[in-house]
Amino acid sequence: MRGQSGKVVDLVASSIGGGNIRVVNLLGFPVDFSGQFHTLIIPHRDRPGLIAAVSGLLAESGINIAQMKVTREQRGAEAIMIIETDQNCPESLASQIKGIANIQDVIVVKPL
Repeated sequence: MRGQSGKVVDLVASSIGGGNIRVVNLLGFPVDFSGQFHTLIIPHRDRPGLIAAVSGLLAESGINIAQMKVTREQRGAEAIMIIETDQNCPESLASQIKGIANIQDVIVVKPL
């Protein structure tokens, strides 16, 4: 999968018919999303308040979360947020999110 900035991300996906897919593994984490929405892929360190900080910035920018899944290796370890939104996330907002402590990256993916 190639993000808006051109960054390539390793993933495993399955065709579910009708031209649709389900992404089931991303960056080594089990995930489940369709790629039908604007998607933010956010690898991070599991810390209290991080989900609230990210969702707060999205809300302040008028971006509605359609679906969200957070997966972690273990408490306090590496984790990943998959946020599917109704609107595109501008690069300026992605940069703000990336500036939050313990966020490792923000990959913006347009609908497939």
